[in-house]
Amino acid sequence: MSASLADGSSVVSLRRPSTSFVLTYDDGPTPGVTDRRLPVRAAAGATATGFVLMTRVRASPALLREVLAAGHELGLHGVDHQNLTSLPPEVHLDRFRAGKDELEDVAGVPIRWSRPPYGAQDLASWRAARDAGL
Repeated sequence: MSASLADGSSVVSLRRPSTSFVLTYDDGPTPGVTDRRLPVRAAAGATATGFVLMTRVRASPALLREVLAAGHELGLHGVDHQNLTSLPPEVHLDRFRAGKDELEDVAGVPIRWSRPPYGAQDLASWRAARDAGL
């Protein structure tokens, strides 16, 4: 499980009384990759969280709906795969809000999670994600 903390860092592991793990994927949905993983996960009785890019969602909205229909969760990986720390701080909030709103419109479900491309975030991008409800 991953969650952001007030100082901008992220939780990357938790101790749990039972053996479990969280399966996540980044950068989808990608035809030829995402669709080939769906039956493998189904056969294993596993679900995952896909952190998606809006550029790929726009190109493959039907594949995104297949992911949801299979019981998987979605998170926002970004509008594109731009390193957030390379952007001016004043653009972060608009990018997060626009990406979240567009993803929720296409998916029809609330989006709660965000994972920055390359794992790169700074205080401004963390605050913007939080203020956007992610």
